[in-house]
Amino acid sequence: GFRFPAVVRTRSNHPFFRGRVQTFFLFSFFFRLRMTDNRFSASTFHPAPYSSPADKADDGTLSRMDALRILEEWMNTEAFPDRMFGRVPPFRRGFVMDLVYTTVRNIRLLSFVKDAFLKADPERPYVRAALFLGAAQLLLMDDIADYAGVSSTVEALKRLAGASCTGLVNAVLRNLLRNPEKVAR
Repeated sequence: GFRFPAVVRTRSNHPFFRGRVQTFFLFSFFFRLRMTDNRFSASTFHPAPYSSPADKADDGTLSRMDALRILEEWMNTEAFPDRMFGRVPPFRRGFVMDLVYTTVRNIRLLSFVKDAFLKADPERPYVRAALFLGAAQLLLMDDIADYAGVSSTVEALKRLAGASCTGLVNAVLRNLLRNPEKVAR
């Protein structure tokens, strides 16, 4: 079992040392636990359990993935999107909030744009959210370059829903870039 060092053990009854002994015990216990835990040793280092192939993407793609998840959940549940930002890391939260709130505020305009380029609503999950998100970036967010809005949104959709969904979104967003007059009328 664990025993205090002799110097601390003999003085533990003195009023001056009572609180300090407890502090020393807690510090030494957690320090020894951390030093002996094999997860922290250099020879048995393993990457974090939450790393996945999606984590290899750049921050723009990861931000759009977070925004697509939030928009998809918002469209399905009609819950407030501000309660869904807790899962987003703090260093990406501002950009994700900008993407989501711009899309949610202008959903009627974006629905009109989507209807101008598509005859029927897409059936697959995340596709409708990706169309709205991409159109919001192209039409309403001037600080995002057009190529970045299209390619990162399509890449985020590819990582979330698979490559089979990306063709439609890529075609509609590029068509929107080529024919902006179709929306103006």
